[in-house]
Amino acid sequence: YFLCFLFLIITVFNLWPSEGYFTVSLVGNTVIESEPRKKVTIVFSVYNNTNTNRDVIPNITLPDGFSLITELVPFNLNSNQSQLVFVNILIPQSTKVGAYDLTFLVNDINNTKNISYATATISVLPSYEVGINTIESPKYVFAGEEYKVTYRIENLGNLSTNLVLNVDSSDNLSYEIQEQLLDTSFYMHFSESRLIELAVKTKDNISRIVN
Repeated sequence: YFLCFLFLIITVFNLWPSEGYFTVSLVGNTVIESEPRKKVTIVFSVYNNTNTNRDVIPNITLPDGFSLITELVPFNLNSNQSQLVFVNILIPQSTKVGAYDLTFLVNDINNTKNISYATATISVLPSYEVGINTIESPKYVFAGEEYKVTYRIENLGNLSTNLVLNVDSSDNLSYEIQEQLLDTSFYMHFSESRLIELAVKTKDNISRIVN
């Protein structure tokens, strides 16, 4: 007779769902609307599901270009208790219109594989903004002389847009646009900037300071 022994080897794996040690939830709307160059505060709740006090390590994954304003710091969480975590984020100026997901994650300091998380979506809205800066202009000119002024026009919004150039000249001084603009209306791409130079002709009979 042969005795056959069957050895059953059982390997136990600790498989933790996203709410294993902790339950993480988003407080408020799952979609947050904002514009570029704005600060957004997102609040998450972290709940300790266990009967043990735990040291919590928070972390976050952000879309490209987004930055964290306030550093996330570890904290201790009592058993069966919750704590709110405020996440302050800056949306970069160059962010295009669209939806951007970020994920807030926590884990126990003694078990980095036990990760719980929640996701939020930031909806970046259209932003129309144009910046105009004087780059070069003379400190003074003599009456009857011609002088030039250079401006930088920059599309600070997150969309391409059509612009119309209007010039307000003191004392109705004559001027000429020196840039290659056949028309005073032109198209500027997202984040584009360009220089525009004006040649202004002063009057011979000016006897006072003109701005």
